[in-house]
Amino acid sequence: MKYCPKCGSQNKDDYRFCLSCGAALDGSDDWANTVPVDAAPHNPVPSNI
Repeated sequence: MKYCPKCGSQNKDDYRFCLSCGAALDGSDDWANTVPVDAAPHNPVPSNI
């Protein structure tokens, strides 16, 4: 079992991210190098709401 470095939760050995808090379990911060998806152009809010 792997223990999360951020919250201490147990996770299976093959998990890359903690199921409890989402932290990277390999010690790196994999989220730091991702680009957030801008959902606004794909899911516009109707003007009549």
